[in-house]
Amino acid sequence: MSYAATIGFFDGVHSGHRYLLSVLRRVAHEHGLQSAVITFEQHPETLLRGVPKPLLTTYDERIALLRAESPDEIFCFQFPVVRHMTAAEFLALLHDHCGVTLLLMGYDHRFGSDRLTSFADYEQAAQQAGVQLMPIDRAPEGAVSSSAIRRALMQGDCEAAAAMLTRPYSLRGCVVHGRAIGRAIGFPTANMEVDADKLIPADGVYAVRVHMPDGETKPALLNIGANPTVEASERTLELHIPDYSGDLYGASLRVELLRFLRPETRFDSLEQLRRQIQRDIQSLTNNYMKNQHLLLCLVAGLLSMSLCAGNTLTVLPDNSVRFTFAAPADSRPMLVLDGVEHPLSWQDSTWTFTSQPLPSDLYCYYYRLSGQSMPDAANPFVMRDMGLFSNYFIITGERGYLMQANSVPHGRIERVWYPADNGKRTRAMSVYLPADYEKGNTYYPVLYLLHGSGGDETAWLELGRAAQILDNLIAAKLAKPMIVVFPNGNWYQDASPVYYDRRRDGRTKWSDRDTRLSGEFEQHFGEIIAHVERHYRTLTKREARAIAGLSMGGYHAMHISHFYNRLFGYVGLFSPAFSTWDNSAVIRSDAGRSAEDIRREELSFATLFPSTNRSPRVYRNVESDLRTQFRNAPLLYYISIGADDFLYGENVRYRALLDAAGYPYTYIESEGGHTWTNWRHYLIDFLPRLFQ
Repeated sequence: MSYAATIGFFDGVHSGHRYLLSVLRRVAHEHGLQSAVITFEQHPETLLRGVPKPLLTTYDERIALLRAESPDEIFCFQFPVVRHMTAAEFLALLHDHCGVTLLLMGYDHRFGSDRLTSFADYEQAAQQAGVQLMPIDRAPEGAVSSSAIRRALMQGDCEAAAAMLTRPYSLRGCVVHGRAIGRAIGFPTANMEVDADKLIPADGVYAVRVHMPDGETKPALLNIGANPTVEASERTLELHIPDYSGDLYGASLRVELLRFLRPETRFDSLEQLRRQIQRDIQSLTNNYMKNQHLLLCLVAGLLSMSLCAGNTLTVLPDNSVRFTFAAPADSRPMLVLDGVEHPLSWQDSTWTFTSQPLPSDLYCYYYRLSGQSMPDAANPFVMRDMGLFSNYFIITGERGYLMQANSVPHGRIERVWYPADNGKRTRAMSVYLPADYEKGNTYYPVLYLLHGSGGDETAWLELGRAAQILDNLIAAKLAKPMIVVFPNGNWYQDASPVYYDRRRDGRTKWSDRDTRLSGEFEQHFGEIIAHVERHYRTLTKREARAIAGLSMGGYHAMHISHFYNRLFGYVGLFSPAFSTWDNSAVIRSDAGRSAEDIRREELSFATLFPSTNRSPRVYRNVESDLRTQFRNAPLLYYISIGADDFLYGENVRYRALLDAAGYPYTYIESEGGHTWTNWRHYLIDFLPRLFQ
């Protein structure tokens, strides 16, 4: 048996781990392999440093959570057996004894006693062992880590920990005899003794949910600490279950931490302590009820994960699609399919919905439950659009074929950092190199492809399927082989939040109007061109450069192409913005208006592109820059938009100005609105028009 595998300790099996395991399942399927997880029984740091490391999950909990992700195999090593192996020796062990032929590995991951310094070194060692090494980036929620969860718990922030785990943090222990002080003041407690390796959160009083021996769950209070009021010295975990009087000695309980209520406090008397516990019980009741909608979502997520081995999405012979979602009978979930909500029906103890027959295309969906959006945990094919995670599927056929990974030569994606802002900083971009780039000394034309306001340098690759579309069109000789550059258009981001955890200016929002429309990105675009043409084999004639973008990226592409008005032979504007993004009055007034009605307005470049002497240079002279640009007209000036797009009116105004000036352009109007469905279609139509 041959396996695609990934390696790690997977403490907590948090959302980042599950993303990695979903990618593993997908990659294994695409390569015709079984999936395997490589892990260790003991945490390597405990043995290497000689100090026990507090763990989020015991060994049994961790293995059970990993099995819930449905890998075909789990290989668990005793770390002392392999700790002295070099990377090459360990890779050979995986290949020869486990059948691993493909290993997914992060660029910053390290293993082996020799601690190789670069991914290329590991690639060389893997090649010698007969293992293909495949790089994988961090999860879209890249800040999630076991260490971050531990820090949150040590600060008492069990809600932040639950968000990263996508389940409440839990403690399991046996009830043992204590000092019976709680019983003496009318609030009996169960003293829990937990595994010595388990991380115990910060001292204080917590609202928790306890799983009883009979399977019932109850709200409860958990006190963690040394009980300073009664001058105890030993740190204990004491559980009070309101309105429960049974005998729990010797029972095994599992406690889920829901909310931190207060720090542990020393009271002057037991009576003060008793009154505080009464207030804690009231807080417990209030918080437990407030959290019911969140708990419902967690239950649904766990139920969905239990279906991973089965089908939650089935494409029927007529290309209609049946969706199956596991959630409680009274929860009433909704399916959101390509932006349209559909109620599900309760049938045969599960929620279902069957669509109409769908044409060949890529479709995105997620579920909405109790006001919360959640992806299908059983479908490993996931996309991130800003903060929204959704699943996708492809209906096969002509258009669907172009968006899927097929048996054709594949290009390579490089992640590149380039000097920006006159050398003051480095910023990230992604670069697609065609399949034959490595095979010779051919020079290629270049397309600069820009994202929208919610995206970054990964958006066209993740949401736009740009690499798959390029591979398939080039292989079919429908598009010329080309280099495609995906910059980050949010000037105050150095990179996507997947890779970089802060903005240059210290603000918390990743993208906002004043940074998107500052003009800095457009005015510094020459730095991107210079870096690309210095480091890649590119043709540097105007006829070999193209620029295109969607929404905000269309705004950027229009301004860059007129600002650098002699550089680009091809320009593509997909659902572009033209006037300022906060001009909501204009957008609202266009609702229900026809193109003919809008064209009757008194239009000018000054009204569509207002500017002053304080405006960024790139925005000051739009009319004269366009005149220069169209004096030697681009080989293609392409504008496309959906008839229901909220920017439709702006596009009518801009085209009216182009028409009045006699500037030629190609116009595509489609159905639908401001959607990735349309932008993928525009890219498929645009690429074959380039560099002919």
